[in-house]
Amino acid sequence: MHWNVEPASLEVLSTPDSGLVEPVKQMMLESRFSPGRMHGLPARVMVQMAVDVRPPRLSATELVTTARAQVARREADSALATLETALDSVITHPTEGERAFALLVRGVAWSAARGSGGRDSAAGADFAAGLELYERLSSRGVDLAPSLRRLADSVRLRRPASRRGRAEMAALQAVGMGGSQLDEQPALVSHPALRYPPEMEALRVGGTVVVEATVDATGHVEPASVRVVTSPNHAFDEEARRVVRGSVYRPGRIGGRPVHAVIRQAVAFLDY
Repeated sequence: MHWNVEPASLEVLSTPDSGLVEPVKQMMLESRFSPGRMHGLPARVMVQMAVDVRPPRLSATELVTTARAQVARREADSALATLETALDSVITHPTEGERAFALLVRGVAWSAARGSGGRDSAAGADFAAGLELYERLSSRGVDLAPSLRRLADSVRLRRPASRRGRAEMAALQAVGMGGSQLDEQPALVSHPALRYPPEMEALRVGGTVVVEATVDATGHVEPASVRVVTSPNHAFDEEARRVVRGSVYRPGRIGGRPVHAVIRQAVAFLDY
C-alpha cells in the first residue's frame, strides 16, 4: 500500500527561487510513499524532505544533431545559435570528440549562412580547428563516431565557394530482366525536383550516385526495389533514392510490348 501527501499539510520551508515552489509542490502531490508504522500499523507521519532541483544536463551530441537538421532546413542562423550552446563548456561539458563534431558542423552552418559578413573566414577557422582536433584524436586511437568520421572526410574534400550546386538526372542503363534483349530501352519521362543536400552544398562537395530500381510495365518504379549501388558520400543517398522512387519512365519493350526492367539511374550532384 502506498499513501499520498495530504495537500493541506504541504509547505515549502525554504527555496533558493520562488519559481521552484509550485513545481516542487506538484511533484510532491503526485508522489507516492510507503507509510510510517507504529506497532505494525500504518500511521500518519509529518516529514521534512529536501528536494534537490538541478537543470538537466544538455547533450552536446544531441544539440549538434539538431543543428545539422536546422542546416538541412536552411535555418543556418538557428543552427549557429544551437552550436554556440553545444560548444559552451559550462552548459554541456562537451568531450573532445563532441567539440570536434560541433566545430565542423558550425563551419558548415557558416558556409550555409548566405549574406553573413565574414562567414567564409569564420567557416574556414572552424573547419581548421575541427579537423585539427579530429586528427589529434584519431592519432591517439580514439574510437570516433561514424557520423563524425564521414563529416570530417567531407570537409577535407570541400572546395572554395563558387556558384551554387545543382543536381540532375544523368545516365540511364537497363541491366536486368531482359535488359539486353529489349527492343526499346527505358527512358526517363519525368522526375521530382532534385534538392542538393544543404550540408554538401555548403561544403561544395559533389559526386554521382548510381541507383538501381525496377521499372514496371506502366513506367513506374517499384519502391521496394530502389537501392544505392555506388555513392561518393552517404549524405547524397536519401535524396537520390527519393527522386528515383518518384520518377516516371517510358517502359522498356520487347516485340512492342511493355515489360518490367531493372535500370541503373545515375543522379549527379554538381558542386558548381
